Formats: sequence, C-alpha cells, structure tokens
Amino acid sequence: MLLRAALLFLCAAPAALAGPWPDEPSGTFISVTEDFAEGTGEGTTSIFVESAGSESFTIGIDSVLGETDDDWSALAFIRQPLTPTTARDRLAVSAGFGAQATTEGTEPLVLLGGAWGRDVDGNVGGWLSLEGEARYGPNTGDTELQGDATLAVEPVDRIALVNELSVTGVPGSEIDAETQLTTSIVGSISERARLELGATVDLTGDAPTGIRLGTWLEF
Repeated sequence: MLLRAALLFLCAAPAALAGPWPDEPSGTFISVTEDFAEGTGEGTTSIFVESAGSESFTIGIDSVLGETDDDWSALAFIRQPLTPTTARDRLAVSAGFGAQATTEGTEPLVLLGGAWGRDVDGNVGGWLSLEGEARYGPNTGDTELQGDATLAVEPVDRIALVNELSVTGVPGSEIDAETQLTTSIVGSISERARLELGATVDLTGDAPTGIRLGTWLEF
C-alpha cells in the first residue's frame, strides 16, 4: 500500500523524503513484492506503480494477487501532498477506485487514505511514517480499514532496516483484525534498483512466519 511508496521515495534520492509525495515531476517507481507463508509453495504477489503527474500530485496502481486466481484486488489512485516537501512534518491524502474478488464475484472498491511522515534526525538516516486507508465495497457494504506505522533507519550507506506494523480489519466483522510485523533489510544494487528481504510475523493469530522478497526500480 502507501508504505511501499514511502520506502521508494526514501531510497530514491540523496535527500530522503519522509513519505509518499512527488520527488521529481517525471519520477516513476515500480515495486514487485512476493510474500511466502512458511511451509507453503504459493505466495502473494503485490505490484505497485506510482508516477508523478506534476510537482503537486502523483498517480498510481496498487494490485495484489493472492495464492489463488480468485483472490485479487486492483486499485488506481491519485495522491495529493498537503505540505511542501521541505516541511519537517509532511502530510498527504489519496483517493481511488478499483475492484476485488469476493465469494460472489467481482466487487467495485472506493479508496480513501492519508499519510504523515518525518525524517529521522541525527547521525543515522531514515524516516518515521503513519498511514491509514479505508476501502469501501458497495456490494457487501463492508469497509476494510488498514493502519500502518513504519520506522526505517539507515545504519550504513545504501542499506536500510525497515520495521512495519500493520493492522487490517473490517469494523463489525466476526473476524478479528489482523496485526502483522514485518522487518526487512533493503539494499541498493545500483543507482536505480533496490532489493528487499524480510520476515513477517502474525501478532494476533497462529499464521506461520512469512518471508518477503521484493524489488523495485526508479525511472
């Protein structure tokens, strides 16, 4: 989700930005992430593309393909910064639409989100961000809420340690909200390419530990 954009913009420029907002007017980012559950051969694939439409907003696509062909979602969005990129505390809002697979077929989705971010001060680089998102499905009437908190530090040049806490759930549902913690090492393999290796722990259930592999490009 938005956290991918925050990570991309963090790694993309020498003067790292603490959140998902335009870096360069022509900037485009592509991220592909694969999450595998321990003991299973199938994984969840996430594809994220974001491009700066101008100096004041970005447009993008956020899609997920689950372990089966009937488990997927795809969203197109626009993101608008509310503060200048030079501000210490940065805010952005986003809105979009798309669709997802359900037990009854395909359901349209409406997306609203927001983000706050700040660079980490001191000798160690990095950033801190808080993000929230609501996805409303008019067919079922359900609204899925997701909140994320991320702390990233760069102990050495071109290497970032990223800790992401994510909570996802549907208010009023009989299913408890899911809380996951993902810790990753992100390294630059070239000026425009990065690799991610991480592990995801389910803090609210008995799901096995997951392995995350990711790569992204900057153009």
